[in-house]
Amino acid sequence: MWAQLIGTGLGGLLVLATNFVVARQQHSFEHRKMQLELKERLRGEKFKLIEEFWRTARVLEGWAVTLQEQHGTRPRQGQAWDDFWNVHVLLESVMSDENCVHLNAFADRLRRAVRNDNQDEPVWAYLKPSRIELRHAFRRELEIYVA
Repeated sequence: MWAQLIGTGLGGLLVLATNFVVARQQHSFEHRKMQLELKERLRGEKFKLIEEFWRTARVLEGWAVTLQEQHGTRPRQGQAWDDFWNVHVLLESVMSDENCVHLNAFADRLRRAVRNDNQDEPVWAYLKPSRIELRHAFRRELEIYVA
């Protein structure tokens, strides 16, 4: 009789322990799933900012080329600069300090190109080194969310 009672008690304890472990694993799985969904959403938002950054940079690059080709005729740049700097500030707030160095270097070179400070070389050649470094920085930023 005592053996049956002890066996029933041990069986009940094993069921409770198993249920606890399964519930804990389920909670852990759901937590990891939520974290992955959040990371993917943040990565998507950062990707949208990067796309907008390149779009506004291309507009300003076009103006820099026009300025260089027409020797000083300045196109209207007000809204494009505002858009560019707004996206720049947003990216700066979500990027690592290490990668922001490249963001700021490209922005500075673009500013100089639009001011026509690079009269000795074509705009694309002037911007190319910092553009390459910035692309690598953007890739590193987006890879943070993969894994």
